[in-house]
Amino acid sequence: MSFTPSPFIKNINSSNMIEVSQESDLGTDVGGVITLAGNTTYFIRGEVNCANRLLIINEGTAIIGWNRDEDSLNFTGLPSVGDFITVTEQSFEIANIALSSTNNTGGTAILRAVNYNAPDYNAGRDKVLTVINCQVRNCFDVWHIEGFDLVDIQNTLVWYVQATTIGCHFKNVSKLQISSCEYVRWFDETLIGTAAFNPALSYIAGEKVLEGGTFYESIAGSAAGPFNPAEWTTVGYATVPMVELLDNGGGPGFGAVNISGSILHPQQTQDGINISTSSTTGFGTISANTFVNVGLDTGSVFLPIIPVLLLPDYSDASTSTYDVLANQGILNSTSGCVMTMNGNTQATALVAVTPTKVDTDS
Repeated sequence: MSFTPSPFIKNINSSNMIEVSQESDLGTDVGGVITLAGNTTYFIRGEVNCANRLLIINEGTAIIGWNRDEDSLNFTGLPSVGDFITVTEQSFEIANIALSSTNNTGGTAILRAVNYNAPDYNAGRDKVLTVINCQVRNCFDVWHIEGFDLVDIQNTLVWYVQATTIGCHFKNVSKLQISSCEYVRWFDETLIGTAAFNPALSYIAGEKVLEGGTFYESIAGSAAGPFNPAEWTTVGYATVPMVELLDNGGGPGFGAVNISGSILHPQQTQDGINISTSSTTGFGTISANTFVNVGLDTGSVFLPIIPVLLLPDYSDASTSTYDVLANQGILNSTSGCVMTMNGNTQATALVAVTPTKVDTDS
């Protein structure tokens, strides 16, 4: 005897609730696309593999799980089919689930969400996009989010990413809030367990090793002996910024940005936060974050930077409106000091916008 349970489908206060344990519970695909219903919350139970794209164009759609370590949507569609979840001109909430994708085509993301129409008031940005207590794991390009009155990313872990084109893109968002999130380990998770380089062994082309905390692949093989960087290339790492605020592109830019309480650990050529020098922000705050620079090569924890000094360039127009303070790993954008001196009778002549040493009469 076999028993196949049916998913629950309830209607409460004119809003539907649908349990999803397999892709068909989401609806019928038309040309490889499943359009999710409006006024409907889809409850994800367990691992749900999806070969088709999901489209949100109706009002009142949400995707929610109970546990982001157990409930997941895993995109397994062909690389040519495009983005996994597309949100167009609607408010949308996704919470308590994991997202993954095997699509390795650059420019096709797990999530692409747009609420933007430049001629309208506030650029037509009147919707809210919320991502709460999720994890994005084992994927390539992550998300492109453009417009929206509010984008709120909370308690979300983005890791084991191999993005080549799109990390976490934001563009022309009216209010952007990123809080208590982690952007770490942007490399191929299957590399964990790779054996450490052994100078007593010879290697053939394509073999992988762990050396100095970095994963390498042999270019053409090597004889036994000390590690020679010229014979190896890094492997499996994302090559894009983690959090990237894109240029305005003729739009109004960012109204307000708040990034707080998060951990960012870029490695190799990755950047932690990259704020385009062609973007503008009305009011920005970046505070109480931890920036980790272990394993960086040509990347940076924070851009833009002052050439040569490799320090954050808070004089650049894109960051001059930001208060950056109390972060681990980067300098504050403003600073000051209070001191007390006794017996000093020598006046210090001050000139506006010109640094002057204080005469301590010593």
